[in-house]
Amino acid sequence: MSSRFYTTSIDTENGTARLEESEAHHLLHVMRLKTGSEVHLFDGNGNAWRAFLTGTSRRSAELRLEEQIAKASLPTREIVLAVAPPKGDRFRWLVEKATELGVSAIQPLKTERSVVDPGAGKIDKLRQTMIAACKQCGRNQLMTFAQQQTWEECIQEYTASHHLLIAHPHGHNLREAFIGVEPTRSLLIAIGPEGGFTEEEVSLALNAGAAPISLGQNILRTETAAITCAAMATLA
Repeated sequence: MSSRFYTTSIDTENGTARLEESEAHHLLHVMRLKTGSEVHLFDGNGNAWRAFLTGTSRRSAELRLEEQIAKASLPTREIVLAVAPPKGDRFRWLVEKATELGVSAIQPLKTERSVVDPGAGKIDKLRQTMIAACKQCGRNQLMTFAQQQTWEECIQEYTASHHLLIAHPHGHNLREAFIGVEPTRSLLIAIGPEGGFTEEEVSLALNAGAAPISLGQNILRTETAAITCAAMATLA
């Protein structure tokens, strides 16, 4: 299988592409590919090409596009994970697995019990995690990583366009959460912080029409709950 690389420097009119920075480093110094090697390129928007390496410098690589092997298309449904970011490396793990499962977007939440506020530096690292996961799993569309919102802002933005689900200990069984929901209906699945959503936050969601869902008797970490819901949603 050909190695995969991410780039937005693609000139379809002239049939050329360019890798720079971390992607060029991966091609040149990790994979150690030589001129003439075949690779696959993707642009993060759903498009992919078969290409051949034509030239290199210390920090860049030039390629010739051979053929387009995937074209951008709209997903059957959009799945958004609205998550109060967990501590440490667990958020990176969540982003990686959500990418593999085909989640459309991560919406970081700032709730009453939130303890993590992802800054610009961390978001850039999470974007690199998304790219690496796409390269590994064969996905050509990068997830959207939205600006952090309060829970109220999130509800206001998504209520009209998405079917809202909120994790709650006394909610409906997760396996039944998607019964009756149209296969093309976009979903927003909300997962609270370690301490959970406050009763006021839950009431705000329920008043907006959100469906409460239960993930069983055990108390799950934020990232475990998020990926469990994402897996069920992608199979629904």
